[in-house]
Amino acid sequence: MYRLFCLRSLLPENQERTFGDLRSISVRTSNRQAKYVVDNCVLRFLAKQDSEDQIDSFEHQDSAISQQARLLPPRGNSIIPGQLIASRHRLIQAHCQRISDFLEVGINVWWKTSEGHVEFLDGPHENHSQDCGPNLHHFSTSNLKKEYAYLDEKWKNIIDKVTTNKFTVPCMKIKVYDVNGKVTSVLNTNLDLEKKFR
Repeated sequence: MYRLFCLRSLLPENQERTFGDLRSISVRTSNRQAKYVVDNCVLRFLAKQDSEDQIDSFEHQDSAISQQARLLPPRGNSIIPGQLIASRHRLIQAHCQRISDFLEVGINVWWKTSEGHVEFLDGPHENHSQDCGPNLHHFSTSNLKKEYAYLDEKWKNIIDKVTTNKFTVPCMKIKVYDVNGKVTSVLNTNLDLEKKFR
């Protein structure tokens, strides 16, 4: 879902604040007669929105979050320890399937191995797009069903490449499932970490 939509548009906090404002206006300033409640609420709410002391809730929230974020150490690339990759095959495979379009371009583009770990090149100092892909999709031309089908197709391409031993993925084993969800085969990948953490 995060691939298609801006998270801010998914969070209904602004609508909840508006509803809370309307409710408090109706409780505090109306005579609770049904025919006057709506007019009174709309009039007072519009006046409140137009007042100069009204704080934009998104700006206030972003300001508070950014103040707290400045206190944190700078974020680097995401690193998955080699021990976790060796011990949690299914978890790592599920993660790889979700980002299969990024993995399809190969090692040293969006991920690399370093010091016995897998490092994803997703930090703030890294490039956020590469010429080799993947192409990101927009919510107006795609939907979740298309996105899942797209990722499944990319994952199948990766499995085909791994079976020929010409491709590396950041996991040690890949379980291949049939349409009923049963394991048909287990592929051992040629990830360099395999020898260190068995």
